[in-house]
Amino acid sequence: MINVAFYLGNNTGSTVNAINIENGNPGVGGTQYVMLLVAHYLSMKDRYKITILSSREYILPPPIDKSLFVSSIDDLFDAMDILNVDILILREYSNEIAYQIRNTNIKVIYWSHNYIDDSLCKFIASTPQVKCNVFVGKQQYDSYADNDIIKKSVCIYNIFNDKCSENRINDSKTVVFLGSITSKKGFLEVCRIWKGVVKQVPNAILLVMGSGNLYGKGELGKYGIAKAEFERQCMPFITDKNGDIVDSIQFLGIVGSDKENYFRNASVGIINPSNLRETFGMGIVEMAAAQLPVVSRAKNGYYDTTIPGVTALLSHSLYDIQRDIVKLLRNYDLNVKLGHNAKRYITKFSPFNIMPHWQKLIDDVYNDSLDIEYDHYTSPLLCGFKPLVILNRFFRFSIGLRFLPSIVDIEYFIKRIKRKI
Repeated sequence: MINVAFYLGNNTGSTVNAINIENGNPGVGGTQYVMLLVAHYLSMKDRYKITILSSREYILPPPIDKSLFVSSIDDLFDAMDILNVDILILREYSNEIAYQIRNTNIKVIYWSHNYIDDSLCKFIASTPQVKCNVFVGKQQYDSYADNDIIKKSVCIYNIFNDKCSENRINDSKTVVFLGSITSKKGFLEVCRIWKGVVKQVPNAILLVMGSGNLYGKGELGKYGIAKAEFERQCMPFITDKNGDIVDSIQFLGIVGSDKENYFRNASVGIINPSNLRETFGMGIVEMAAAQLPVVSRAKNGYYDTTIPGVTALLSHSLYDIQRDIVKLLRNYDLNVKLGHNAKRYITKFSPFNIMPHWQKLIDDVYNDSLDIEYDHYTSPLLCGFKPLVILNRFFRFSIGLRFLPSIVDIEYFIKRIKRKI
């Protein structure tokens, strides 16, 4: 039996009841949800013993062996020693974690749900205990094709179990935003365009699912929806002359698996219209299961979770996103068509398709038989820095100019210089 531990990170908050994890996200971040789902399906195989380690309490379904609360990194590695863990799967990185990993015999799989910086790339590439790095999308994977980390990396799409009903009511007025109420998730962009949407569709309603403390406890601002500074940025766009939030917007807070009902009764979904560094977009897949078409920004990982123009409408400007919301509210036939296509498309992320990749990876890591071969680039080739990555990969790996930095190295070097200026 292979003893596998998943470390869900240092997120804080109230106890999470994930006993029905197969039915949907119980109200945690997308990363924690996917990690729990993979752990759950692995636990159904007799050859795996699964333990969940976290600084937050989780109520988990059998046959997961146990869930342990760990309050520090020292506690984390002490617990793994006591449990005789063979493989640790995690996404967290810090100097303390790096030190502990380098001083353990446990085999490590990094699961990179976000774009990672040059220091983590170097750590993964140079640390023998780290056997593999998993990217969650092909666009993310392509971004590191010229970095040494690619020799230890594979792409396994995030998993999603679609148990959503085929029945859907398109009311031609309800728009749903899903995500944490922070700048990184694009809620400010939604605020900026919402009055423009209502001007063209007067009966439009915006349901906001999420909170400023989705990923842990924190003090919120006057309106109780986000941190005070971020609230001050958003409110001028969504309040009336008395300072009250306009009637067309409802804040629902953190919604667990019940959000499926909201999706099935809505007309348009919005997922992070800023799309600064989205690697996958689990919210898009959750909405697709309910046949709810999504609008967002045409960048990064959304090319993995959608087919633009076929399952969703992706745009290159905020004005175009506003236009697409109005289009889907008014054009019933297009709305239904996109929603139907989206539900069929997301079968590629089902447990049936995804879990064999995880099982093979864990077995190969355990047996020291992992053999990683570089995968090909995926379209669109003009996404982000991909043209530069392709060219630089040729110089570094084909010609052998190994002294050249990768594009990720250059990107973070520039960011550090800017912070010092």
